[in-house]
Amino acid sequence: MIYFVTGDLNFAGADIKTIKCLPNDLFNSVPVKVYADTETTGLSPHYNKILLLIFTIDNIDTFVIDCRTTDEHIKVITEWQNCEWTFHNAQFDLGFIYKSTGIILKNVHCTYQREKLAFNSDYDEPGKYSLATLMKKYLNIEMNKQTRNSFINKPDIEPFNEKEILYAANDVIHLHKLFYAQESNIKDIEYLVYVERKFISSAVRMSMRGIRFDPEVWRKNIKINLLELKKYEELLYEEIKRLDEHYPLLSQRYKAYTPKHIKKGYEQYQTEMDFAFDKNAVLKQINLNSSDHIHKIFKACGVTVFDTNANTLKEYRTKNPNTPLANFIQLLVGDESKHGPCYKFYEKSLSTYGENFIKEHAIIHNNGHYYIHTEFGLIETKTGRLSSNSPNLQNIPAIKTFRHAFVADDDKEIYTIDFTGCELAICAYQSKCPTISSSINEGTDLHSFMATISYKIIMNDPNFVVSKHQNAQYRNKHKPVLFGILYGAGPSRIASVLNIEIDTAKRVYKALQDELPVLFRYLDNSSKSAIRNRFITSNHVTKRKQIFTDPYKEDYKIAKEAKNYPMQSTNADLIKEAICTLDYYIEKNNLDVQILLTVHDEIVFQAPKNKPEYAEQLIHIMESVAQKYVPGINLKCSIEIGPSWTK
Repeated sequence: MIYFVTGDLNFAGADIKTIKCLPNDLFNSVPVKVYADTETTGLSPHYNKILLLIFTIDNIDTFVIDCRTTDEHIKVITEWQNCEWTFHNAQFDLGFIYKSTGIILKNVHCTYQREKLAFNSDYDEPGKYSLATLMKKYLNIEMNKQTRNSFINKPDIEPFNEKEILYAANDVIHLHKLFYAQESNIKDIEYLVYVERKFISSAVRMSMRGIRFDPEVWRKNIKINLLELKKYEELLYEEIKRLDEHYPLLSQRYKAYTPKHIKKGYEQYQTEMDFAFDKNAVLKQINLNSSDHIHKIFKACGVTVFDTNANTLKEYRTKNPNTPLANFIQLLVGDESKHGPCYKFYEKSLSTYGENFIKEHAIIHNNGHYYIHTEFGLIETKTGRLSSNSPNLQNIPAIKTFRHAFVADDDKEIYTIDFTGCELAICAYQSKCPTISSSINEGTDLHSFMATISYKIIMNDPNFVVSKHQNAQYRNKHKPVLFGILYGAGPSRIASVLNIEIDTAKRVYKALQDELPVLFRYLDNSSKSAIRNRFITSNHVTKRKQIFTDPYKEDYKIAKEAKNYPMQSTNADLIKEAICTLDYYIEKNNLDVQILLTVHDEIVFQAPKNKPEYAEQLIHIMESVAQKYVPGINLKCSIEIGPSWTK
């Protein structure tokens, strides 16, 4: 039977019984499992509202609670908050339930999550994990989801109709059957499913709480970026003028390559007598943000590139170090460092993290302060690494000018705790490479060791040494080489990073192979195994798996993915389990500590000032969890404490 629990007793439906309150005997005992769903006015719990809470506990009676006209949903969540709850998209539902009741359910299952973990592949058809698809796949039940759209932006005064109530109830009536039908597919990854389902509550808590944000600090950063952008713009136009002296960009010869509005400028300034014109004014009409215009500058200089994205231009400069466009490329897209100063960095900073960032994402709370609430993607990446959107905090540049706008609440401070060298530690354990292991456990300088090997070849000097104190600039420049190797990079990447000829890069690559045979053998075996078996596994703890089902994916691409998948996915598993363990410890010990967010290898906390013992306890827990994934490897944490998010 379907029961519609509502304050609007005028509702009538042939297959629905209308009641004002839930039956008292429903709460005489605590149910073992609750299967549930929500219907909402939109996708974001920060801007939209819950309309219906639907649940069944005995798989016979289904209750649809009208959250607009009754508080019975609050009673259900409060009374049964410690029960096992199953949803199809638990993260979505938990956000709206928290917004409505102030309670985050902790013991939840998610049929969407279970399915995606069981069949994590490199190729997913649209709708592969939807409730309708899974009902058809496992139970041969057809579901019509068209009525779902009627809930979007539904006005409070508009009553529900019978079709909407039946639709809502239908989403949970068979959910228990789907849950048990999935059991055989997750037998080999039970611990992974356990960690991921526990992490749902942690992620919702972080998202709903948010992190305090100071718009004025952000605006100061905008002003700095505007000045820097202007500086690089002027430098680029000066460089274009220099190029024009050698390559007549605006002459009749290259008129065909000139953008239309520049042609107009050419004609405007051209005189009948000698074709003299104000080149400065015309050249400044070149749009530095236009791929077409950049293409034509290259073409006018006799250079053809496939596209004008940063990686392509950097690769061209590496392969052609004597190109007259070298300085232009440097000013436009920078060097190999991710956040190195260049025109494109500041242009993107202003377009992505400008005033619109504040308007679109800063939400004012009742305390009068602004907060940023990101929505985490828990399993949207194949490796399990977190993604986030609205806004994407994973991509916030790890530099102080950006991070200092994310601040602690009054009388609190921010702990930024980072796993130091996390992926290297994972690589050391999984590959059993003695060189990398000793660098972590005994503190030997791996980066100096590898840079010395490379630069002996590059400098053609067998006595050349790189260390923290001698030729230190080469040590930092060489760091990306190691991580590139871990991600399947070869000589061409080394050439690009170190700005050397490809033949030299091949010799460097061979020398590194000779010095690190165990590592290269592990990477090679991972690739071959993935190609042979069409899947790759993460680690001995969770056994997260990626299946290669894309019929068009070539073997070399599988090989490259297989090299870095175990490290990235293990990193994700470690971070998620650490957060779940921390959440449990904080709640159990009633600590005044909040986990605000996580980005890559770091977890950001808020705690009272002058509580150093809290930091010690949190670090101890994180390092203890790490030992489960990299036993015998001394993976440590570093911490920064201050009034804002730091790095």
